[in-house]
Amino acid sequence: MTRGTQDGATTYTVSPNGLSGNTYTTRLDPGKNKAVDYFTGGGLYRYGVAPVLTEVQQYQNTGTVASPVYAILTTDIYCYNGNTTNCQTAGVSYPITQKDSYHTPGAMTTSSRVSTTYDKYGNVTSVAEYDFGASSPTTTTTAYYGSWTGALPCAAVGSGVFNVPCDIVTTDNAGHTLSETRLTYNSQGFKTASSV
Repeated sequence: MTRGTQDGATTYTVSPNGLSGNTYTTRLDPGKNKAVDYFTGGGLYRYGVAPVLTEVQQYQNTGTVASPVYAILTTDIYCYNGNTTNCQTAGVSYPITQKDSYHTPGAMTTSSRVSTTYDKYGNVTSVAEYDFGASSPTTTTTAYYGSWTGALPCAAVGSGVFNVPCDIVTTDNAGHTLSETRLTYNSQGFKTASSV
């Protein structure tokens, strides 16, 4: 597929990645910079198997448009539901409860990491950010849902509203609170009060 803009044409080529329905898409921009997006499960369409993005590789063209030469800029790997091996081709099942994103610039041998967890409604319940090569998070943000009533757990909002946060807390790696926001809602999910 080709998409044309004022800057030129960007081409997208989808290719199989193994025999299990996994695919990858190669994108070439007008300057012939390249990105490769890997997906798992995209061709299976089986119940409970999620077609999800598992890796993105970004390359800079250091040659010419006519004769491109590629240098890796970044690699981003996405692992799901606690799996941390073979993420590019590993099957992913619903519901997605955790996503770990590993970011590696250029040819570095260590990655930074963001670990995100979700509840059964798909709400983000925590985000832990790790520095390059670190085994414990630098900061962790935790979100609780409902309406703040003065203490946890928060009260249910009602009316089928499950996606409003009542308490958002960010802590450092020593457990010190860096910030906290508490929110109160009416029974329709409209915010009535907040405090920092």
